Amino acid sequence: MKVFMDHSDQYPELKIIALGAVNTARQVVMYDVEMRRRVAEIKVPLMTEDEIHKIIKQGCKLLNITVTDSVLTDIWSQSNGVASICHQLCLLMCEFEGLDETIPQLYDGEFDVILDSAHLQFAFKEYLEIESDTIKYAFDLAFQVESGDDVILILSEKETSGDTLANIHHDAKKKELRISEKNIESILQHLSKPEHGELIKFDEDSQKYSFSDPFYKTYAQVFMQNKPDDYNKRRRSDSEMKKIINNAFDIIASDAKPISTYNKSASGKVVIKTESTNVGSTDHDIDIVEQELRRLDAKQKA
Repeated sequence: MKVFMDHSDQYPELKIIALGAVNTARQVVMYDVEMRRRVAEIKVPLMTEDEIHKIIKQGCKLLNITVTDSVLTDIWSQSNGVASICHQLCLLMCEFEGLDETIPQLYDGEFDVILDSAHLQFAFKEYLEIESDTIKYAFDLAFQVESGDDVILILSEKETSGDTLANIHHDAKKKELRISEKNIESILQHLSKPEHGELIKFDEDSQKYSFSDPFYKTYAQVFMQNKPDDYNKRRRSDSEMKKIINNAFDIIASDAKPISTYNKSASGKVVIKTESTNVGSTDHDIDIVEQELRRLDAKQKA
């Protein structure tokens, strides 16, 4: 960067743009003190709820499908403003439904495929399975920090945005955990380092500690709720800890099947397979399907 600055007189229009997924711009470039006044820091915040919803609705519009309001809310909650998680969950919901292309509307203004909580449940579990090795390894490293599990437990009960050091210490005292505020700060710092899983991140603006990935919080909740009764009474061996960590994933994982699938028969007709009583099967729905099939037949004959 200094080289570019030294030649700025020759190339006045030259600019450097450095991007990075970290909490502060300084962490992206790690500039020296003398560069402080020569660098403009532009913080790009996480996406808002409306922005995450816009991603989902735009995808639905292009695919001719729709999602329930509860799915919109849950994806926002689980993605925590991270667009890549939103995209991955939506992709997995489509895979669950068997969607890989835009589908025709069943009739004007209405759609055959509605992605609901069952689709999101599958997507959520598949995402965890994809990330399972990463998450297990991160927690395995984190639990090597003395009293790290106690601090993780407290954070798992917080909002996704996390909380301040003072409030975390307050909750530790309520749980009768004998950890000083200074020790908690040290534990949090350890948990934010790669060698201890990097489970935790610190936001300098809000002065809050939170999970670096919203799925870490979900896994921490499952782990803490299902750990053995005598978990805190004795130190566990590495093999025992791995078994407990794997058990938490076994609890999260379960089989799921699609609610409905969109297909075309050999004749080109629309065929709707229903595999759950949750799908509407009223006379009105049947009339609509038959009407659409007749329309498609007439169009083919023409």
